[in-house]
Amino acid sequence: MNNLWSTKNDWLAWYDIDDLPVVNNYSLNDDGSKSLSDALTTQARIIYEDFKDRDIVISMSGGIDSQQAAYGFANADLPVKYVYFKTSLNGRPEKEQFYVEEFARKYNIPVNIIERNYTNEDVKDLVKKGNYFTDKIATAPLLLFNSLYQEYQSQNPNSIFVTSTMMFTFSRDKNLCSGGILTDRGTFNEVSKRTSNLKLKIIPFNFYSSHLWEYYEYVHRQELVLQFHKRFQAKNLAYTELGFPLREKLGAFDWFTDSFHEPETKTRIDFANDRSMLSSNKMNFLKHFWGHSHTQALKLYNTMSSPYTDDFVRFNLYSFETDVDKYDL
Repeated sequence: MNNLWSTKNDWLAWYDIDDLPVVNNYSLNDDGSKSLSDALTTQARIIYEDFKDRDIVISMSGGIDSQQAAYGFANADLPVKYVYFKTSLNGRPEKEQFYVEEFARKYNIPVNIIERNYTNEDVKDLVKKGNYFTDKIATAPLLLFNSLYQEYQSQNPNSIFVTSTMMFTFSRDKNLCSGGILTDRGTFNEVSKRTSNLKLKIIPFNFYSSHLWEYYEYVHRQELVLQFHKRFQAKNLAYTELGFPLREKLGAFDWFTDSFHEPETKTRIDFANDRSMLSSNKMNFLKHFWGHSHTQALKLYNTMSSPYTDDFVRFNLYSFETDVDKYDL
C-alpha cells in the first residue's frame, strides 16, 4: 500500500490510517549536520533537488515551525516562492502577519500575502460541512487553509506546497533519554488527508527526509541540559541556535475569539507542550464564537475531546542512557 505521507524513500511511512507510522530506515550518520542551521538548509536542498521541476511554494505562518522551513530555503538561497495566507475574520487584522513580515524583512525574502476575509457564517458552514463538531474540532481552521491551497494550485497547476508541522520532543524517563514524535491520531489523520489528497500537492518539510531528526539525536546526545529535561520540544532550539526572538504562542482558536489581543492569555510559553492552551481556546471558541453557555460548551468539549486525551501516541526514533537522573529527587 502506498505511503499516506510524502516522504523520501519512505523512511517514515504510514500505510493505513488505523495503524501507527513505521520507521523504515532511520539511522544516525557520522557525516550528518552538526548545527540546526545546516540541518534545515540540507533538508531544504533535498526537497528542492527532488522537486525543482515544480514551482515550490513555502507556506508561511507566524509560527516557529514554518519559519524554520522558510529559513532553510532562504539560507540555501533557493529559487522558491513564499506565500502567506492571511485569513481575516470579519475584517479583523490577523496577528500572525506581524511575525511573517518581520521574518521576511530579516531574511530579505519576498512573501506573497494572499488575503481572504471570512464571516462568521463562512466559518460555520465550513465547520459543519467538515463535520468538525465530532472529534476533530481542534483542526477546524485547516479547512480554511485546505480551500486556499486548492484555489492556489488550481490557478498554478505546477505548484507544490511545502508545509511544516513539528511534533518532535526530547524526553527522559529516569535514566533513559529518547527522541520521538508525540501527537494524537487526530493530527495524523489530518496530515494524511492533506498530503495524500490528489487535489493537494503538499510536501511535509520536517518529515520528508530524516536529516533533521538525525540532527536532533546528535544534539540530544551532546547536550546534558537537553538530557536533564523530562520533556522538551525540539522546535525551541530555533530560539537559541538560530537566534529567533522568543515570542508568545499563537493559537488557531484565538482567531475566533474577541479576546485574541489580550496578552494575559497569550504570553505563557510551555517548552514541553505547545498545546498547553488548547483546552481554554476550544472553550472560548465554543462560547464566544458559537454563543454556547459555559455548561453547553463544557458538555460539547468533553464529548469531542476524547480522541485528544485517550488516543495519544508516541513512537521513538532513538534512545540512550544518561546519568543526569542522579539529580532527580
